[in-house]
Amino acid sequence: MRPRTKLQREVAALSSTLPPLNAKQEAFAQKHSHKRIGYFSVGEVWCTHCGKFTGQLDPMASRENGEEYVCPFCGEKLTIKRATNKKYNEKRYVTYITTCGRWQVFRHFVTYWSVRKGRDPHSWTDEAVQIWLNEEGQEVIMARPCTIHGGDSWDFCKPMEIRTRYRSYYDYRGQKYNVWTDYIYPDYKVLPVVKRNGFNLTAAKDGMPPCRLMLALLSDTEAEFLVKTRQYSLLNYFKYKREIKCGRYMPSIKICVRNGYKVKDASMWVDYIDLLEYFHLDTRNAHYVCPKNLKKEHDKLMTRKNRVEAKRKAEEARKNAKQWEAEYKAKKGMYFGICFGNEDIQIAVITSVADIADEGEAMHHCVYSNRYFNKDNSLILSARDKEGNRLETIELDLRTLEIVQSRGKCNGTTPYHDQIVSLVKDNIGLFRKAA
Repeated sequence: MRPRTKLQREVAALSSTLPPLNAKQEAFAQKHSHKRIGYFSVGEVWCTHCGKFTGQLDPMASRENGEEYVCPFCGEKLTIKRATNKKYNEKRYVTYITTCGRWQVFRHFVTYWSVRKGRDPHSWTDEAVQIWLNEEGQEVIMARPCTIHGGDSWDFCKPMEIRTRYRSYYDYRGQKYNVWTDYIYPDYKVLPVVKRNGFNLTAAKDGMPPCRLMLALLSDTEAEFLVKTRQYSLLNYFKYKREIKCGRYMPSIKICVRNGYKVKDASMWVDYIDLLEYFHLDTRNAHYVCPKNLKKEHDKLMTRKNRVEAKRKAEEARKNAKQWEAEYKAKKGMYFGICFGNEDIQIAVITSVADIADEGEAMHHCVYSNRYFNKDNSLILSARDKEGNRLETIELDLRTLEIVQSRGKCNGTTPYHDQIVSLVKDNIGLFRKAA
């Protein structure tokens, strides 16, 4: 689109003054434009770097996936891949970071590599996106149009123009311009204020896209702190994936920094800190905040929380069960007291909603949560062994007096299943008389 603001007009004028890539920069792009693969098939290896192929010296020899092989024509070290491919195409991004007047500029180039077996390779490099940032953290985007919505299929036949980030179904908040480049040219230039705030290539590779990192460094002191303390995983989590303030986690982060502890899995670490707060443990104590085995400690607290939450839900279930007791007794009271069995198994009708809640909790199934007690034609029985241990929960249809289901723990079956079903069928007359 046409430049409309003063900043956009300034950037549009400066963009045309940027020089093309020099020979050294072009060579860097070409070097990192593709993988070195040697396709092996029928005793031949062909090189994706030079396109030439050669038969093996030993026709009976075989090449395995991942094996290294040096191309006799171009000398490149190839990784063998067993396949019958006759062509190879690759596209990668290369970023060049420079300055232009008072602006910090990120130039994102797309480098293409195309080669067919037995032919010379064809490659080219062209610019797709420019991100311009000033010291105030203001951003102006120059980019080519896309041939399809939301993709990165840039139309290189059309010129670079001013672009804006916008919210759409295809491109949420202009994320297509946040190029997370494959390679950054090592000889880069940055504004003095950016250098002061800690910008470095490691943070740009491990933390977040370089343009978003620099924008954060110009406007967010938390991002500057995380970069300078090399907490790149936390930087990526808070400032790129979530785009939120560190807030209540900052004291714990500072404890990690003081103790030389690097957070490698930020999402798990944040969940772990939330669990510490849940159990009112000290989130400013290095013993808790800097665990040697984060996953082990996280899983331990998570298991403990699940037990607490299960107990809390069971208590709520028992409290809620009281409101249903009268209705349950009115509907199913005529069957209370029915009990039968043999020397190994005892089966009885469950006589209260609270007992049904206990049954569901102990057996880990949905007999209470799905309110079987509230179904007009459903009667719930419990089968136990002679020691009183629960075996299975039985649902009986009062219309047909047929067993709908008989489930053990976690909806499984038990070795007593056939005996239980047989006992219920043999004593079905008790329910017919009670009705």
